[in-house]
Amino acid sequence: MIDIQDIRLIARLQTGKPEVYAELYDRYGPRLMSYGLRLCGDRSDAEDLVQETILAAWNGRAGYQRKVKLLSWLLGILSRRWREKGRRPRLSTVSLSTDEGEADIPASGPCLESGVIDRLTIDAAIATLDVPFREALLLVHSQGLTYREAADVLGEPAGTVKWRVSEALKRVQRQLAICEEEIDGLQQASARAIS
Repeated sequence: MIDIQDIRLIARLQTGKPEVYAELYDRYGPRLMSYGLRLCGDRSDAEDLVQETILAAWNGRAGYQRKVKLLSWLLGILSRRWREKGRRPRLSTVSLSTDEGEADIPASGPCLESGVIDRLTIDAAIATLDVPFREALLLVHSQGLTYREAADVLGEPAGTVKWRVSEALKRVQRQLAICEEEIDGLQQASARAIS
């Protein structure tokens, strides 16, 4: 169901007034950036994707179908733009957060010295997923879309999206188990070196 703020924004968007472009960016730019950054792993590419998405939405506003949430429509544009450009994820880095001031951190090396799986480790595991699995997982678990909404964004059947999310979670869990083994090995080596 489309919320009242979106209904008002959509009505203003249809007028084509330039100030609505900025309002669209302000309302959805951070969510699009979060998805784009986690999808492609590079801040510069994600920023380009967000700009391209907002511009494409602005230019294609007459084609917006009100049966789809505005966010779902925008996420779909971003996903298609990313795939159309033949972009590939840069798996050497993952972002700590979606805040603008955060730097990218190398994803290689030991998971964590403390033995605790954190957001960076989970992001690194997600970055290893093939694109269809990563897109489905991020849309459902990071962006909070339903399977049906994610299916609309990806142009896939809801059952396919549900399976991809399930499979992606299994793959991430396997990656995290490997990481925990690395941590245990480091801790044991450290304990032996101290003794």
